[in-house]
Amino acid sequence: PDIITFNTAVTACDKAGQWKRAVWMLQHMCQQNAQPDVISFGAVVSACAGCGLWLPALALLKDMDDRVVAPNVIVCSAAISACSKGQQWEHSLSLLASMARRGLLPNVISYNAAISACEQSASWECTLLLLCEMQDRSLKLDSVTYITAQHAFEAGETRIRRSRLSIASLPLRAELANPNLQPRVHFCIFQGDEQGLHGWSLEMGSLLNRWDVIVDALLKCLMMDGEWPRDVHASAFVGADAVHLTGAVQSQVMPAIGHKKDGRVQYQPATLKAFEETLWMSKECASRSEMLGVRWCCASQASSSRQAARAAQLENLDALLVAAAPGSSALALAPQATTPYDTLVELGRDASHPGCIFVLLGGAHGFDGEDDVDSSHQEAIRSRFVSALGSDHVAIINLGLTEEIFTLSTVVGFLKVEHSRGKL
Repeated sequence: PDIITFNTAVTACDKAGQWKRAVWMLQHMCQQNAQPDVISFGAVVSACAGCGLWLPALALLKDMDDRVVAPNVIVCSAAISACSKGQQWEHSLSLLASMARRGLLPNVISYNAAISACEQSASWECTLLLLCEMQDRSLKLDSVTYITAQHAFEAGETRIRRSRLSIASLPLRAELANPNLQPRVHFCIFQGDEQGLHGWSLEMGSLLNRWDVIVDALLKCLMMDGEWPRDVHASAFVGADAVHLTGAVQSQVMPAIGHKKDGRVQYQPATLKAFEETLWMSKECASRSEMLGVRWCCASQASSSRQAARAAQLENLDALLVAAAPGSSALALAPQATTPYDTLVELGRDASHPGCIFVLLGGAHGFDGEDDVDSSHQEAIRSRFVSALGSDHVAIINLGLTEEIFTLSTVVGFLKVEHSRGKL
């Protein structure tokens, strides 16, 4: 067979994704004294690129230099792509730079492959430089360029967030002085979905359930008018996972970012985005989570069914109630309850409450994530509190307001105001 036959066979291996056969065919060509050309090497490098095999791709480029076979733009672009898919962004950028030394002009495909490598390394700075180079060379950016660059910038933004959140602020250290402060009020939010943490990601937000609603409610539980009372705790039981928070999380949500003109410390504003990032990073850095005022109880994998998730949720609740202070009580909100909130306030006006008051709240769509049409999960949760605290320490009430449906955020806001007034 001649060189054309061999090249046809190697190209077929490339298109079929058979990189091992492509490499073998190249070696067989040399054994048959058929000198491989740039087309032969290009097909094999392309086959390696399809599988992210960057080391064989670089070895093939060296073999080309040894055989004095000059690579073209297609071969170099394929090698850059191989390094990109192999998460070797330094080699990708080095190959792109070497094209000029070889007298080759990189095309849009070359740059797209290099930008993709920057995405893998979250190097937004290199992405910006590559885009500027493309404009300087009068290369027309295509849809792949824009999408790849956007992903690279998003990856860089996430890296910056995580770097910022990994730095402990000054007030964090002061918070450790009294780590065992008992809560006066403990908000407990329940959502019986199958997906717990597996339905949440920092980059994509709430994918499979309503983590956005849960996170917003947790922030409102802990903070009011800039104050983070340390006697207020909050927990979210979502699927088989649970997160427990104290006001100490303020130290990480609002890190020290500088000093004001008068010398006082300047803190970052407590935004919902900063709060969400703090929760995410505390999950990623489990060893530091206690210092952050956050404690996660996570299942190793998503539950196989909604019932399994709810069973695990009740186990997490039992673990929390074991540590409940003596004399604690629970307040469960239910629209169908006959006792209005104002009546309970009046009855307890002169009573003492030595322990903690647990406030039971349903998630975005009730306790079971299905608008509590079937109240069995809600009743199972209440029975856990009755078993732990006693039936005379669990009250079921309605807010006594005219509206039939309230958002979780609205209910939390109302109860926080009542707590600040000393009513709760």
